[in-house]
Formats: sequence, C-alpha cells, structure tokens
Amino acid sequence: MTIRFSAAAGGAEQSPETEDGWFEVGVSENSDGTGRVLVFQCLLEEPDEQNRRLGMDTYCVSNESGGSTYAGVEAVEADSARLRVIFTDTAAEELELADKEVEVDVSGLPGDTIADINAGLRKVLAYGREDARPNRISIE
Repeated sequence: MTIRFSAAAGGAEQSPETEDGWFEVGVSENSDGTGRVLVFQCLLEEPDEQNRRLGMDTYCVSNESGGSTYAGVEAVEADSARLRVIFTDTAAEELELADKEVEVDVSGLPGDTIADINAGLRKVLAYGREDARPNRISIE
C-alpha cells in the first residue's frame, strides 16, 4: 500500500557554511516538522575520496524514523499538487517504510514553497555519481 500524507510544511534550505555545507529540501506532515517527514539532502561541494569510498558520494534521504539512505530513489514525480517517490527495496528497508512508494499531497502549501521544493529536488537528486540518480524524474 502506498504511504500517503499531506504536507503542512515544507521548503528548501542551504547551510550558511560553505565548507562541509549542505543543501536540503523536505516536507512534513505537521507544521512543526513532526509526523511523517521526508528530507532530501546533498553536500554543497563535490564528493571527496572518503565519500566515494563509503558510498556517500550521492544524495541522502531521511525520514521521521531516523532512518537514512544514500541514493535509493528509483523514481520521483513532483508538481503543484503532489510529490511521489518510489524507493528501492533496500532504501525502503533502511527508512523503515511499510511500502516503497510514498505520495505527499503538497497542494495545501503556498505556491512559492512548492516551487522551492521542486527546484530543490532537481538540485539534490542531480548530486553525486550518475548511477545513483533516479531512473525517472518528472518535476514541474
């Protein structure tokens, strides 16, 4: 069964530091950042040798369970009404998801927030090695 929730909050943010800095985009079920959560994150700098050696030379996805996975997104669709993410089986396991498909209703968020989320997803999912990027990306 697809995991579904409505986002009451979301956005994109970049760390103020440039060294070891990060960029992230996320949505949460509740306006205080609680409930169901999906956060996509990447570094601002290109991956270094240690990142490559550890398999951390790509984007990271985290959720409310505290789980994290590097890469692991098979497909993503995002428009002004919803965000749909299909994870690999391994990523779904690492995120402790009951299903590998998550669909978030973002239609209640302000239009500029949705635009920031979609632009942020394009940036994060393009980070790192090419073979770790989603097979299908459809983002308005």
